[in-house]
Amino acid sequence: MVKIRYRMCDLIENIMMFIFAIITVYLVYLSGFSTAVITFYERTMLIRDSFKNNIICLVAFLVIGYLFFRHFKFVDKEIKRINSDIKLSNKYRKLLLGIIGLTAICFVLIVQKIPRSDQLLVGEAANNWINLNYSDIEKGGYVDHYPNQLGMVILLYYLAHLVGGNNYIVFQIINVLVLIALYKGFADLSDCAGNDNFTGLAIIFGCGIFLPGILYTTFVYGTIIGLSCSVNAFKYIIYYSKDHKVRCLISGVTLMFVAVAVKSNYMIFLLGLIIILLYLYIQGADHMLLVPMLMMVLILLFSNHFIKGLTEKITGVSVGKGVTTLSWVEMGFQKNDELFDGWWNNYNIDSYKEAGFDTEQQKERVFRDLKQSISEFKENPNLAISFFAGKNASQWNNPDFQGMWINQTMSSNLKYTEFLNELFSEHGIGRYFPILNYLQFILYFGVLLFVLFGEKNHINLYYAVIIIGGFIFHTIWEAKCQYTFPFAMLMIPLSVQGYLKPLAAVTGSETAKKTYKKCMIYGILFIMLAAIIRFGNIDTLNKVVVRGEDTEAYYEYLYDSFN
Repeated sequence: MVKIRYRMCDLIENIMMFIFAIITVYLVYLSGFSTAVITFYERTMLIRDSFKNNIICLVAFLVIGYLFFRHFKFVDKEIKRINSDIKLSNKYRKLLLGIIGLTAICFVLIVQKIPRSDQLLVGEAANNWINLNYSDIEKGGYVDHYPNQLGMVILLYYLAHLVGGNNYIVFQIINVLVLIALYKGFADLSDCAGNDNFTGLAIIFGCGIFLPGILYTTFVYGTIIGLSCSVNAFKYIIYYSKDHKVRCLISGVTLMFVAVAVKSNYMIFLLGLIIILLYLYIQGADHMLLVPMLMMVLILLFSNHFIKGLTEKITGVSVGKGVTTLSWVEMGFQKNDELFDGWWNNYNIDSYKEAGFDTEQQKERVFRDLKQSISEFKENPNLAISFFAGKNASQWNNPDFQGMWINQTMSSNLKYTEFLNELFSEHGIGRYFPILNYLQFILYFGVLLFVLFGEKNHINLYYAVIIIGGFIFHTIWEAKCQYTFPFAMLMIPLSVQGYLKPLAAVTGSETAKKTYKKCMIYGILFIMLAAIIRFGNIDTLNKVVVRGEDTEAYYEYLYDSFN
């Protein structure tokens, strides 16, 4: 029986890692040969990238890492101290987290961004509730369209009672605090996986140089809160699986509920957690794991009902079903010349209005449109390949994951200095965009190294499962870099572990020498496949990986912006 359980776990692990490996290879070559940029008007452009320059930057990064580990004896000595002294490790972690937190708070206070678009509308709905105005819930109102936003509205409603309405700075500082909690959660999970103390410290450092994390602190939305709550919910459930302490169970369940309440997209994280709990149950047959598994299923089934019930208790107004979920899928299947294929085009709102704000009538119309879209893709496979490859490139291959655009398009309470105006201008973004582009390639390549050399434990499997879910989901859902940002964040712990393993090969041990030989073999294969993609002129690979059709148009746009 034990052998059967372990074989089942191996099968689950192998299937998941195989799918994850395919996605990772795709993202590495995609980011090597092309990149995606977003204009001020949110138009995504796919432009050519230099694979050679990306490799040069990667090699420079690896050489610096090699010199850091091999030739600086004090570094090796300090790493050994960190690994042997938990107090010293925690001291360094707190210092790094403090620096990142201080940097993020300075950023928030200096730019003082004012929400727009959905951020603004959610805040206005909360303020309306305080003034006993519930028109947003009535037919045709914003919340009637999107009842999935109710969790954010409720959060802002209660926050406004504490600090006043439209107090965006407080929310942004909360974002900073939960961002730090997220980075600490990554490090704590690394410890749970049995990694040494230095790995957790390196993960925090990797998070610190991932600029989009700080950029998203000004986003008055549930993105960072939901991500931090999801990751830390998993952490506490892992704690519970080890010692069965009730407080860990309560913390994990509460955090997971908050995550899906403030942003429904974190249902993907919830499903991932259920899968990992099932995996652990099969592996160890620990019946106590059935308790958190059942609670997660209850959150999955009833969280929306709870949020709607709380809304009705606060407002006294019944909440409708809103736009049908299928409308987001159909919108993700539509060509879009204004932003990019599969991106927002107002389809769900327009079809809802045309149906007289009747969800069931809208569902009938959307279902017909969806069948037609699927039929077109079936009849023309080349169109489907080009469409979905471009759609995924637009949302997974943007180096700042729309973080700069979010800040660029929001107004401020302040009159900016010339430096800040330059920072958020097209000209300013154009200056440091290449750096972010190289960092993204380094991030993705590190994940590839993890696939090849990393430890496939339940913690890393959790990250992989959720990234797979996010990739599949947003292939068919409405596209946006904001939606893929949380999954990119999950890649940081994997990427850091991916680099640490080969760098350890410089120690000269027998195991390390074998790792070094594997690196050489995989490196040759990697370059050979890159050469095939670059010079093979294979139509399918060009459609999937080498996307640069907007290169000339983008540089014309930049030229016009500078003049």
